[in-house]
Amino acid sequence: MSRTGGRRGPGAAGLCPQCTHRQRIQGLLREAVDLAVAVRGDFDDPDDVARLTERCAADTQALLTKASQHSDSRP
Repeated sequence: MSRTGGRRGPGAAGLCPQCTHRQRIQGLLREAVDLAVAVRGDFDDPDDVARLTERCAADTQALLTKASQHSDSRP
């Protein structure tokens, strides 16, 4: 996808709408994971924080994937 929205050269800036949307979703995913880890993580145990972060990110991504597949099947 073109990062320039179809324009090339000087003055072209920004991401295409799909890339902007994808980037925003990834940012929100990171924020959701950070919040969950902040609430449940044991910050005295870095390994626990790393495990919880990895698991929460994977679980949240799976939920988003499932939700997007479900909504795509609607008329």
